[in-house]
Amino acid sequence: MTVEPHKDDNLPAGYGDLDTGLDEFGLEDAVIPRLQIKHKEAVFQDSLSNQSFEKISVIILGLVKQRILWHWQVDDSGDRLGPMCKSNDHETGFPNYWPGSDADVPKEKRFPWDKSNFEPVDWKPDDDGQIALPCERCDLKEWGSHPDGKKPYCSEQFTLPILFDPFDNGGWVPAILTIQKTGLKPLRSYLTAFKRGQSPAYTKVTEITLSQQSRGSNEYCVPQYRTIGDTDQDRWREYSVSFSQMRNFLREPPGPRTSTEEDTTTAPSSNENTAPSATVQGTATDVAEPPKEEPAAAAPADDDDLPF
Repeated sequence: MTVEPHKDDNLPAGYGDLDTGLDEFGLEDAVIPRLQIKHKEAVFQDSLSNQSFEKISVIILGLVKQRILWHWQVDDSGDRLGPMCKSNDHETGFPNYWPGSDADVPKEKRFPWDKSNFEPVDWKPDDDGQIALPCERCDLKEWGSHPDGKKPYCSEQFTLPILFDPFDNGGWVPAILTIQKTGLKPLRSYLTAFKRGQSPAYTKVTEITLSQQSRGSNEYCVPQYRTIGDTDQDRWREYSVSFSQMRNFLREPPGPRTSTEEDTTTAPSSNENTAPSATVQGTATDVAEPPKEEPAAAAPADDDDLPF
């Protein structure tokens, strides 16, 4: 059975021909929400609607690797100021401060040049007033570079452009889900099967649940993945194009910071992004007997640092 595209059930019967007034508002004008993991509540939360989900059905359009460097003591000040460095393409990082910069960053929250293997005098700002550093040469991604010595200081992120079905009615909408730290192992395990078979992840509908775990007094969640159905093959090309568009957007370097421009990385909870056109509605095919796959195993609690 094919699920019908989502219809607006909020309009009363007989009002379906009303002019919404939004004909000129395209998806390129919309804000693409991020799905955040609320670890203590063990739910996903839509950053736009604040709607929460214990599990989500998604179509994974693809994977974009990124990096982010937060000060090891995250507090209100650190969250507001943003990360010390961020790489949207996993290759080039943009530090938040260098000698001579006019950025208003407290000394303790500045990019740690002394630990990075870079000399600031060797790097000059570009036309946008930013310094770009090659991640490949940075020591902060290496094991033991973190101040506690037990992990890399710079965190690798797997960012997933997805379509998700918030109402389980076939109304697929675009969103972004970022996984890091202890959440990476089960995602790697799940995507490996697609990679080995040279099959796009968007050929399947994926259910993501959260396994709540604890270490000491800290509670955290590790996502688990399983295939629950097939997507409509007629839409695969559309999904491929949507992924290319969202990947290009996600990999864009940060723009120059101004007092009127919102920095979408300033805090983990400030998690919204505008993006170019992406697929809004898709169709998923119900299968009589979904593939009997076990959820990808969660990473052992003592294998990695906590994901927040």
